[in-house]
Amino acid sequence: MPQEIKCLVVDKDNTLVLPKSGETFVQAPDDQVLIDGVSKALRQYVDNGWSISIASNQGGCEIRTCHPNALPVGAYYLDRDTPLKVEQVAILHGKVAIYTNPQPKDIIFLPLDAIARFQYKTIDMAISEMRFAMELTGIQKGYFCPDMAGQECYAVGKSATAEVGEVSPVTRGLYRKPNGGMLQEALFDSCGEYLTAQEIASRGIEFLMVGDRQEDLEAAKKAGAKFKYRTQWIDLD
Repeated sequence: MPQEIKCLVVDKDNTLVLPKSGETFVQAPDDQVLIDGVSKALRQYVDNGWSISIASNQGGCEIRTCHPNALPVGAYYLDRDTPLKVEQVAILHGKVAIYTNPQPKDIIFLPLDAIARFQYKTIDMAISEMRFAMELTGIQKGYFCPDMAGQECYAVGKSATAEVGEVSPVTRGLYRKPNGGMLQEALFDSCGEYLTAQEIASRGIEFLMVGDRQEDLEAAKKAGAKFKYRTQWIDLD
């Protein structure tokens, strides 16, 4: 008898966790707290034999450019490829002075017309953030897309992290929700195949996405999964 396949994919932010700090976005990996009712909902699916993974857009990892005097405080200036947190930006002696932490130099000086590279969150931070959410929920695997074009995807497991795009040309370029690439990768982990919506239905596979935004609903449709909003999924009774 064929093995029954039940695959649940859950969005992370505002579906599983909220920032503990009360800020709009998670400020650090440990700035996450479970939403009420999540543990109970997950336990019901685990008890019924579902495999569960997380899928999260992490566009803050994308490298952006600007003039040095427009560097956002709190972002990470890329000194070559070393991310340094921007603590203060000032104009000194006709140049832009960037105060960073940690400080390999006292101050980084750049011309006013230079182009600075920066990001709001590093890949390592996104991995640590995903691992912390996995610890809170007990979920064993998470996927995140760090770029706005959806070309990259990282699969975070219990003990290892892999860049999915290196081995999955089928879903490359479709990782960022509202595309369904991350969901397709999660289903591949459950059944070992990339399947169309018609194949999923004809084989009786149970495939569900839970999220809080329209982009989650659209990703589910494109991947051939059913969908529930967080408020439909969580039973607080």
